Amino acid sequence: MMKAVCLVLVLGLALGEEGPQDAAYWAQKRASMSGGNLIKKGAGNSLGMRQKATSASDYWAQKKAATQTGATAQSATDYWAQKKAATTLAGNTKVVKAGDEFDPCPNGRIPMEVVSLSNRYDRWDRMSLRWNGMMIMHPEVCLEMNRFDATNGAKDPIPLKLVTKSWNTARNRNYVGNGTWYDKVDATLELTAGERGCAASHVRLWKKVAKMDGPAILVEDDAIPVDGFAAKLLQGMKDVPKDADLLYLGYSKPDKSPWVKEVPHSDIAQAEYVWTTVGYVIWPSGARKLLQRLPVDSPVDNYMSWASHEKDTTVYAFKTPILKQELPWNLASDVEHSDENSKNAKESMGSFHKTQDLKQQMSLLTRPFIAAQNGFHQMWTETMKGADEWMEDVDSQKSQSTKELEEVEREDVKH
Repeated sequence: MMKAVCLVLVLGLALGEEGPQDAAYWAQKRASMSGGNLIKKGAGNSLGMRQKATSASDYWAQKKAATQTGATAQSATDYWAQKKAATTLAGNTKVVKAGDEFDPCPNGRIPMEVVSLSNRYDRWDRMSLRWNGMMIMHPEVCLEMNRFDATNGAKDPIPLKLVTKSWNTARNRNYVGNGTWYDKVDATLELTAGERGCAASHVRLWKKVAKMDGPAILVEDDAIPVDGFAAKLLQGMKDVPKDADLLYLGYSKPDKSPWVKEVPHSDIAQAEYVWTTVGYVIWPSGARKLLQRLPVDSPVDNYMSWASHEKDTTVYAFKTPILKQELPWNLASDVEHSDENSKNAKESMGSFHKTQDLKQQMSLLTRPFIAAQNGFHQMWTETMKGADEWMEDVDSQKSQSTKELEEVEREDVKH
């Protein structure tokens, strides 16, 4: 234990000695994080900043422009002309011959919004590398990845008309099953700051999608595509029924929530109640229906699933998830879960987990260290931002999250 403490102190001292001290660094840092592009080390920057590099969509736009200007001649040996000689794109077959221009997304791209806290640029870096690499290797997937600045529940004001402060666990208990630690979870719990921030982030995204003409993909910043993701997503988007409001790409399904029905000859099934929001496709119709049910009165995944339970939304899921989380559930998570913090359940939960596998035991063991690490990470980031930037008038300091939530609240009052 002492070795771990010493290591943290040494790390803090090293960062304090080597870290940049001026506000200009952090101004450039934040600028480099904006948008949906991949971030990597840039050798020519005087501050050693990580710079934007070509995203998957930019890569293909540049390739197309280069082909049109003749800057890049395609020959019979061109890799993509061979690989994509007959590519199926959104239901249309396009034949690519040697020397032809290869346009991977003639029907446009589906926006993929990555929900990420502003201080977790480490996750965004990994997300950018992982997903842009996959989309360059599989251009037919046709996604446009954007970073969506998550609401910080501990700092950003969240109107009660949008997200409540407490929730009733009875709904969730219907699906957990008897004889587990959840039997002793308090009937009414206070939502944690992380849960409220997560819910508010999704409310803001639903508002954005509700104004769109087509679907969007919402993922958290620890989402990992499984092998064959591109082909599975394309096929799933063809197979999902036209009445779909949501399509879950990754989730956890309780045993007491069987599929409502399975779509014949596909890997798609209608879902009633699933957990987590690691990744899902949402259509404007689904976004509007979820907004009409505000406020979010439970953790957002429970709120969304209860809408499905009450048949307010029509929800489908891949029978075999095509997304997974970077780490086991709740390990190194930025969102603290209120039901696990229930005073009456802690002792029962500890006893229950003793009979579970090593992964769950390790999750319980490492959680305090992960929380301390995340706290130190956030403290260091906030300290280094430059105090002078945060001393302006409160109104001018309203975050984009706050402005968007206020807009949703105003429109909700009108209705």
